[in-house]
Amino acid sequence: MAIYDRDYVFQQQQRPGGLSFLTANTWIILINVAVFALQIVLNYGLRVGDPISKFGWLSYDTSFKGLEFWRFITFQFLHSGMLHIFFNMLGLYVFGPIVEQQLGRQRYVAYYLATGIFGGVGFMLIVLLGALVPSVGAFLSVNQSVPLVGASAGVFGVIMACAYIAPNEVVTLMFPPIPLKMRTFAYAYVAIAAISIIMGAKNSGGEAAHLGGAIAGYFFIRNIHLLRDFFDVFGDSRKPKAASRSLLDKREPGKGFWGFGKKDGGKPSVLRPSAAEREVEEARKLGEEVDRILAKAKANGLHTLSEREKRTLQQATERLNKQASDRIS
Repeated sequence: MAIYDRDYVFQQQQRPGGLSFLTANTWIILINVAVFALQIVLNYGLRVGDPISKFGWLSYDTSFKGLEFWRFITFQFLHSGMLHIFFNMLGLYVFGPIVEQQLGRQRYVAYYLATGIFGGVGFMLIVLLGALVPSVGAFLSVNQSVPLVGASAGVFGVIMACAYIAPNEVVTLMFPPIPLKMRTFAYAYVAIAAISIIMGAKNSGGEAAHLGGAIAGYFFIRNIHLLRDFFDVFGDSRKPKAASRSLLDKREPGKGFWGFGKKDGGKPSVLRPSAAEREVEEARKLGEEVDRILAKAKANGLHTLSEREKRTLQQATERLNKQASDRIS
């Protein structure tokens, strides 16, 4: 049984899902819907093999033998029917905003695509096992020409991220209406996928993709720094950026600033800055640190900030409030 056969709904009063044209999750949903509409126009998905599906689906023959590796991305935006896309997009609509809020826009997209890719890897492993051991392939109902489509692997990854971010949030199944903690809900899905493979379910290849996406989601949500260079095509973000020149670097030759200068015949003496200069330098350093922390929070999520960084943001807020109060008075 695939994810689009399982009904679920998140309790909206606690942590609602939603769409916003400023979010990456919105665009992922819209792209999936647009591609599916185009599939319908071009003869409706896999039933008659429309050109988009033939170009984008993932299979052992095309991706392993044919070395068409782009299919590890494109299969995630194709669907085989109305219920298939409806329940996948429902999952993204409900759970996606929670994960994107924590990871930030770019890293959320990287996380979603990465879990989908590893879902494709899980599918390929099952098919490869069936090719090497024909009896296993017959038991699992998989063969080298079977195609894989759908966003389910990425959705499984998103659900696993929610289990980590908000483990005690409550999820209520549509039918039967049973409330479950997010962590229980997510791990139950993984268990169903694993049991389906062991029992030789008809959709064993799809369940392997779900399991691959879930395992990748479990790993990447705990190691999100590994997603930093996912879109780093034209550069290397691992290289340290040149630090901006401080006032100490900009001092005139032969003169000190918080250090030793030269006067009185070349004898060193400490030149101390004025109170105004110290205040300007402290404000500059605080501003640079705040910019760095905010950039980190935007890219990686608020949960990655250390206690020291949170205190720095609080200090900056108090400083701005004091300045505003002084101007009013």
